[in-house]
Amino acid sequence: MNIERLGHALDRLYESFSKEYLAGDPVIVPHEFSRNKDIEVTGFIAALFSYGKVSLFLPRIRQIISSLEKSPYDFLVKASETKIDQILELKGFYYRFQKEEDLRLLLKSISLVLKEHGSLENLFMKGFAESDQNVAPAIGLFLKEFHNLAYRAHKKKSLPGSFKHLLPEPGPGAMKRVNMFLRWMVRKDQVDFGIWKKIKTSQLLIPLDVHIKRLAGYFGLSHRKSSDLKTSIEITESLKMLDPLDPVKYDFALTRLGMNFCVSGKSTYCKECPLALNCIEFKK
Repeated sequence: MNIERLGHALDRLYESFSKEYLAGDPVIVPHEFSRNKDIEVTGFIAALFSYGKVSLFLPRIRQIISSLEKSPYDFLVKASETKIDQILELKGFYYRFQKEEDLRLLLKSISLVLKEHGSLENLFMKGFAESDQNVAPAIGLFLKEFHNLAYRAHKKKSLPGSFKHLLPEPGPGAMKRVNMFLRWMVRKDQVDFGIWKKIKTSQLLIPLDVHIKRLAGYFGLSHRKSSDLKTSIEITESLKMLDPLDPVKYDFALTRLGMNFCVSGKSTYCKECPLALNCIEFKK
């Protein structure tokens, strides 16, 4: 891996994919709000449901957000469990693994967080240490605390497996959607909001999905086969060689590249790709 050449190429890629590509990304949903409290709540919901095809999950996210009136934060911080159960727009909700029960439980849990901690950020920061190398330990504690609140809202001995898919328990997984949400909240540019001020961008982890995993292999950023937390950390550490202070800034651009252009192996786009000279697959 030629670090300097790859760094210049990725910087050009980063500059080429900015706000004009928001429409095809779930981050477009929190961009439709101006208050930080609403951006945080809608961003969290949008991130959790961002799996599968954008064309399928984005309408479901919009359905959820539109049911929470003009201010999702105000609605959830004031709503009783009964009121959440009575949201007519969510009747019969279904998206892949999640059904209406999972969604209402998520909204009740978020409501408890807001009522007891004031914000999702406040809950997350309970488990965060400034000295942490990355956000992984804090994510684990955040998920544990959030699940404790979900148990209270569910009023049963165990949470549905489908809910745990939506918001996973602490473990060795890459926690892609939580890391994506953190990227939105911590970084600041035309795509990301930067409304959480106490976490350094250098502590973020790359949101690891199939596109990032594949491209990381092409560019020599990772040689691990599994798509887990260790791989996310390895890719992030490789990106720190290019930008030690903000390694995750390349995530949005790389994901767009993987989704829209570099779809598999060699393609007609390869000769135009600014990263072609750094690509192991292109050189074969």
